[in-house]
Amino acid sequence: MVNSVLKEARANEVPTELLPPLVASPQDGLPTIGDFIEPVRRFWWVIVLAVICSVTAGAVLTRFMPKEYSSEATLILGAEAPRFLGDEANDVQLQQGPRSRFEYGQYLETQLHVIASRPVIARAVGRLGLADDDTFLGIEPDGGGAPMTSAERMEAAIGTLSGRTRVVPVPETQMVGVVVWDFDAEQAALLANTVVAEYIAYTKSLQQESVSGALVWLQEQGAQLKEEVLGAERSLYNFRSTHALLSTPLAERRTTEAQRVQDLGAELTEAEVLSIKLSARWDETKRLLAEGNVRSSEAVTTDPTANQLTGQVILLEQKEAQLAAELGPNNARLVRVRAELDYTRDRLDTEVNKLVAGLEAQVAASGRAVDRLREALATQTRTAVEVSKLETEYTSLQRDMENSRRLYELVSERLKTMELASLLDTTNITSHELARPAKRPVRPRLSVNIALALVFGLLIGLGGALGLDQLNQTVRNEREIEERLGLKVIGEIPSVPDKDRPTSRRKMAKGERLGEADRYVARFPRSQIAEAFRGLRTNLLFMRPRADFKSLLVTSAGVREGKTTVSTNLALSLASAGRKVCVIDTDLRRPRVHKVFDLDNEEGLTLVMIGELTLDEALVPINENLDVLRCGPVPPNPSEQLASPAFTAIVTELRARYDLLIFDSPPAALLSDASMLSQRTDGVILVVRAESTHRGVLKRAIRNLAAVNAVMLGAVVNGTYRSRQAGYGYGYGYGYGYGYGSDRSEYFDEDSEKHEDPEA
Repeated sequence: MVNSVLKEARANEVPTELLPPLVASPQDGLPTIGDFIEPVRRFWWVIVLAVICSVTAGAVLTRFMPKEYSSEATLILGAEAPRFLGDEANDVQLQQGPRSRFEYGQYLETQLHVIASRPVIARAVGRLGLADDDTFLGIEPDGGGAPMTSAERMEAAIGTLSGRTRVVPVPETQMVGVVVWDFDAEQAALLANTVVAEYIAYTKSLQQESVSGALVWLQEQGAQLKEEVLGAERSLYNFRSTHALLSTPLAERRTTEAQRVQDLGAELTEAEVLSIKLSARWDETKRLLAEGNVRSSEAVTTDPTANQLTGQVILLEQKEAQLAAELGPNNARLVRVRAELDYTRDRLDTEVNKLVAGLEAQVAASGRAVDRLREALATQTRTAVEVSKLETEYTSLQRDMENSRRLYELVSERLKTMELASLLDTTNITSHELARPAKRPVRPRLSVNIALALVFGLLIGLGGALGLDQLNQTVRNEREIEERLGLKVIGEIPSVPDKDRPTSRRKMAKGERLGEADRYVARFPRSQIAEAFRGLRTNLLFMRPRADFKSLLVTSAGVREGKTTVSTNLALSLASAGRKVCVIDTDLRRPRVHKVFDLDNEEGLTLVMIGELTLDEALVPINENLDVLRCGPVPPNPSEQLASPAFTAIVTELRARYDLLIFDSPPAALLSDASMLSQRTDGVILVVRAESTHRGVLKRAIRNLAAVNAVMLGAVVNGTYRSRQAGYGYGYGYGYGYGYGSDRSEYFDEDSEKHEDPEA
C-alpha cells in the first residue's frame, strides 16, 4: 500500500525544469517618491519637532546677535583716461585702461580683486590706525593673555578689514561698489571711503612706478638698438660686396634659374615617357622575333611599306593557289607568279629587318637622351639652390636691418611720449559717490534667520525620519518584497476594521473566539477584505503551475502573520465560487483551524494517520462546498508524522475527493514542517504581514523553501492598512504562540499578545 501511494505521488510530480521559479529576480530599482513620502507620513512628529526647535533657536539667537551696519562707496573704472597727449599716451601708460570690450572685461575682473587686495587694505589700516583700535580688533580690555606685537596687531587688523570688505560690480555699467560693514554705522562709512581713496592712490602709485621704470628701460633699449642698426647695415654691405650682388637683383636670378629647372624637368619627363614607350615596343618586338612572328609586331604593322608588301604577298599567294588548281603545278604562268612571290617576300623580310633595327636604334638614342637631360637637370638644380641660398641669406640680413631700424624708431617715439606722460597725473579711475552712515542694520535679519532655521529644521527632521525608517527592518510594502527579496506579490489583504474586531479577549462572549475574524469573508461578503480574497482566488486559479493543480500550502515566515486567516478566508472564497475545498490543519504543534470554525480538536488528522479514525469520520463539513480536517491531538513527533506514508496516503485520497486542498502549516523560517509539506503540494503561498514580518526571518523562510525546490506561487501581503487610511494599523490581533528558543520549538502561552523577533 505504501509503495503504491509513493509511486502515485512520484507520478504526479512535475519535472523540475517545468516548475515556475521560486522567486522573481530581485531588482535594485531606484527609490520612488513613495519611498520618501512613507517615512514622512509615519514620523511626521519628528519633522514637526525638529522644525519647532530649529525656528525657536533661530529666533532666540537673532534676538541676542549684535547689529551690523554696512555702507557702500562707488567708483567708476573708465575704459581709458583723458587723452591729453593723443592716442600715443594710452599705448604707453599701462594703467590707463583697455580699449576693447573683451580687454575691459578682463581689466574689470582684475581691479575687483585689487580693490580688496592686501596692499590696498594695508594702506587703509595704516591711514586709520586700526591696528591700535582694540574695539575694531575685538580685543577685550582685560582679556588677559600675552599682549600682541605690533606686527600681529597689523595682521589682525588687515584680516578683519579684508573680511568685512566686499566689492560688488554694477551690471552693464563701469561702476563698482565697495561695501564695508561694521558694528558702528559711522565707522562703516569711514572704512568704505578710506578703502576707495587708498585704492585710487595705490593705482596712481603703480602707474608712476611703471612709467619711471619704462623710461629707464626705453633709454637703455634705444642705445642698444642704435648699435644693432649700424651692425646690420655693415653686415648687409659686406655680403653684397663678397658675392658681387651690387647690380643684378637676386630675385631675377632666382626666377631665371628656377624657370630653367622647370623646363629641363618637363623635357626630361617627355624623354622618359618616350623611352618607356620605345622600350615596351622593343620588348614586344624581341619576343615576336624569337617566336618567328615579328611581322605581327607594332613596328611592322604600323609601317606603310611593310603593310603594302604584306598585302602583295597575300595577293600573290592567293593567285598561286588559284593557278595551281586551274593549270597544274608546271604551268609557265604559275612559275612566274611563284618567282614574283619569292621576290616580294624577300623585300618584306628586308623591310622588317630595317624596321627592327631602326626600333632598336631609337631605344638606345632615347636612353642616351634621358641620361643627358638628367645630368643637365641636376646641374641646373644645384645652380638654382645656390642662388636661392644666397637670396635667403641676403633677405635675412636685409630683414634684420629693417627690423632693427623699425624697433629703434619705435623706441625713440615711445621714449619721447613716455617722458611727457610721466609729467601728467591722470587715471581712468574716479570716485563717484561717498559712503554714508546707514540708518538700519543689515544683520541680523529675523525673516532670513527664521527661513534658514525652517529649512535646517526640515532637513534635520527629514534626515531623522529617514534614519528611523531605515532602522525598521520589517517588511513594509509589496515593493520591498518584489524588488529587495525577489518574491512575487499575488495579493494584498487589508486589515480588519477596528469596529469589527473584539476589544479584549476577556470581553468576548462564550462562543466567540479569536478566530472569529478568520471567517471575515463569510461574515462580510461585500467588504473590501472579501473582495481582496476574491482577487487572490482569481490570481491563483489563473496562475496554477500545472493542469492538475489541486493542493496549496499556506505558510509564513514567522508567527502572528495571518496564514490561518488567509487559509480559511481563501477557502471560504473558493467554496463560494462553487469549488469543492478542504482546509487541512497540518500545524501539528499549535493548531488553530478548529478555533476558526468554533470546533473542538479531539478528533482529526493525527488520529486518521494512526488508524483510530477513518477519513470520513474526521472530515467536518462547514457548508456545501467546504470541509475541514482538524489537526486532532498534538503528537510528540510532528515532523515524523508529516513525513510518514500514512500522511501521503491521506493526501492522495483527499486529492481524489476535492477540487482544491488548502494546508495550514507552521512558520517556514522556524520549523521544517512547511518544507516537508511543500513536497506534497502543488504550490506554496507565503503570507507576509506588513510592518511586522522581519526581513531576515522572511529571507530565511525563502531560503528554506528554495532548498527543497518548493513551487512558490508568490506572497500575500497581510494587514495593508496604511495605503487606504491615514496612519499605521496592521494586524488582526491573533497569532501563534511559537517561541524562539535554542531548538525553535518552545511555545508561548495562548493568551500571549507579543513575541520576540528572532532576527532582532
